Amino acid sequence: AIEFLKKMIEDTYNETLKKDMMVRLRALEAVRYLEEAVKHFRKRLKREPVNLEELKEFGIIKEIPSDPYGGKFYIDQKGKIRTTSDFTYAKQDSNKDRKPQ
Repeated sequence: AIEFLKKMIEDTYNETLKKDMMVRLRALEAVRYLEEAVKHFRKRLKREPVNLEELKEFGIIKEIPSDPYGGKFYIDQKGKIRTTSDFTYAKQDSNKDRKPQ
């Protein structure tokens, strides 16, 4: 999905669409980064991390990336990386432009 999105960004001339796709790309890359960190944690410690903070505590990552849609990343009960934003912008005043938080 990441490589496909990169190609779409490269081939898109519509700047608004390109910006939206770049936000999605940052979100997907953050998820991939965290998924790799969780795999490393499992391999090194032979258990599931309780939360993303543990990845920092054990020096696997320096910081938890921010969700460009304004949500927070977390590990669900099945060990998958999720976000509270569902990769959609938070509802805002109808008089304001859509912007990542």
